[in-house]
Amino acid sequence: MKIQRFNQFILEAQDEAQAPAQGQAAEQTPMEEPAAGGFDEVQNDTPASYVDSLLISMKKKIEKMFEETGEKDEEENDVKKAKLNKKGNSNSPSFKEFNLRLESCEVATRSLLNDTLTVKFSDDENWYNLLISINMKNAIPKDKTKDFSTKDIKQCFIKFKKYDNETQEVIGQITRNTDPNTIDEEFIVNLKIELDDQFGEEEEFEIET
Repeated sequence: MKIQRFNQFILEAQDEAQAPAQGQAAEQTPMEEPAAGGFDEVQNDTPASYVDSLLISMKKKIEKMFEETGEKDEEENDVKKAKLNKKGNSNSPSFKEFNLRLESCEVATRSLLNDTLTVKFSDDENWYNLLISINMKNAIPKDKTKDFSTKDIKQCFIKFKKYDNETQEVIGQITRNTDPNTIDEEFIVNLKIELDDQFGEEEEFEIET
């Protein structure tokens, strides 16, 4: 009997010695989380993150421009008169002059090389599709010793199409490279004027496949 009690005493002592060690291990586990979080923050600064950030910023900027136009007092719009005013003076053209209405504004970030912002808007006769595409290579810092931001992305590709409201057929298209930071209300309206001048209602146009 004495031997059994002695063995039981030894087992209980071993259990008590192990219990604090297990509890201590459990308390140390949460301390590893901040280190993992810090690593994720470093990984966020990539060409893809810069491109996405710029496109989202442009989306908000364009939506705000159309909202501010809609909040102004309504007046009669004469498109031909607006074109003449643009050519005859230095006043910046506006969405309101051409009665332009925003239909949608969406960012797509699933491409491996090019993420895009698609802006669709319309007037009384046509609707327009503005595709802004930025390649990841344009968001790679050339000098890694200097700070890099979305303002350092200096090139994007734009494809601007004009459609007939009734037939939904493509009337005309313009493509070019430009600085994404220069795309504002004046830029978009001038793009529309250029497209309208090149492809009027009587012009026939075919999209290359």
